[in-house]
Amino acid sequence: MQHHVASLTHALDSLRRTLATDRARMLWAGIFCLFLCSLFVTDKVRLHRNIYYVLVLAPFLLQVGRRYWADLPGSPVFLAALAFLGYLWITLFWSSASGGYVFYNEARTLVILLSFLAITAFYALNVDDFPRLLAKLLACVAGGAALVSVYVFYAGKHIPMLGGLESRAVDIGLAGHPIDSAGLYGFAAVFLIFGLVARGGEGARGQGQEAKGIEAGGGTCAAWSWIGAAALVAVLVFVVLTQTRGALVGIALVVGLGLLIQGDRRLLMALAVLGVAILAVIVFSLHHPEGMIGEERRLGVRGEIWSLALERAWERPWFGFGLNEHQDLISASGELHGVAHNLYLENLHFGGLVGTFLLLALAALALRGAWREYRRTGGFLLLAIVLYPLVFGISAGYLTLSKISPMWIQFWLPVGLVIAAEIRARRDPDHAGKI
Repeated sequence: MQHHVASLTHALDSLRRTLATDRARMLWAGIFCLFLCSLFVTDKVRLHRNIYYVLVLAPFLLQVGRRYWADLPGSPVFLAALAFLGYLWITLFWSSASGGYVFYNEARTLVILLSFLAITAFYALNVDDFPRLLAKLLACVAGGAALVSVYVFYAGKHIPMLGGLESRAVDIGLAGHPIDSAGLYGFAAVFLIFGLVARGGEGARGQGQEAKGIEAGGGTCAAWSWIGAAALVAVLVFVVLTQTRGALVGIALVVGLGLLIQGDRRLLMALAVLGVAILAVIVFSLHHPEGMIGEERRLGVRGEIWSLALERAWERPWFGFGLNEHQDLISASGELHGVAHNLYLENLHFGGLVGTFLLLALAALALRGAWREYRRTGGFLLLAIVLYPLVFGISAGYLTLSKISPMWIQFWLPVGLVIAAEIRARRDPDHAGKI
């Protein structure tokens, strides 16, 4: 018996060493990035789950070592994420959820979401310039998916020119709602801007072998910048066609802040493209009989929803109504709204003041970690992608324990990258990128 156990242990160690080579890790990191990009191109949830379990989670568990698990609790952002997500699960005890299966299923979901954070941080630590690898794949996949989505929108005759924009573009992937689509593609736009088009600091000079080799040639770097710019135009056009103001404001604010801090004039190009697209939407919407972009999307309507959501949340101010206890908000016109269209009000409803404090603490720590990484490297990407979902969340979005969803990319991917930056900063600089 002991001989069989020793043989199995030896075989697993041999497999781990094979998977832990630089080339193998680059391959598995690429597959992980392709899994993330797959959320843009199909709404088949089962397919996403199978890819994640077989091609992402399993190789990660075979590669990861004890040192990494010991380093994770050293990240304040990881501990804050664990506290926030754990608290969401605890709120099941005072929600309407009943039965042992509900608690088991949500506990399993909690573990899966935490594993996603661990995987993101792992590859960010062990693959040279991992964000640039993801940016390249996003340029190809998200840019192409945006073009397909725009074509489907036109082919379905959903754009009555000069007759109002009551129809809204929807992604062909997992984000089936216009607002979810806008949030996801808005994040892709920010990632492309600061990951390919206007990189700064050490990120532009590169870190590791790819930076010293491929980037040094100049030609490949310039080519990817142009590919990123072309994909960025397609993504921005799609976001504008969703008419989601939160995404547009989020992109503009983050890019404007990057321009102010970095002074990179290439960011003016992104702002110009976004401004022209927004101006076109405004011109078309002026011809709508209901006014600016339709009656249902007036600022007054959104303000009424927020007021109703705040009144509802204040019925249980401290601990909230519990996880996934969705709202029924009835406006003065009699229209029923199931969400508050505000990340923070949704969280106040689910988790009360305690849950909101944990969320804000997580956001503050993530921003602090991203800012420290900017001060260390001069690259604005991490700070931009952390800030964007926090701005977008003012007008849309909510966080629950979700298995695979657009929020994995839009919110939790930046958190995972900050965790990697914090672990790297704690380690010896000579071994900051390896486990």
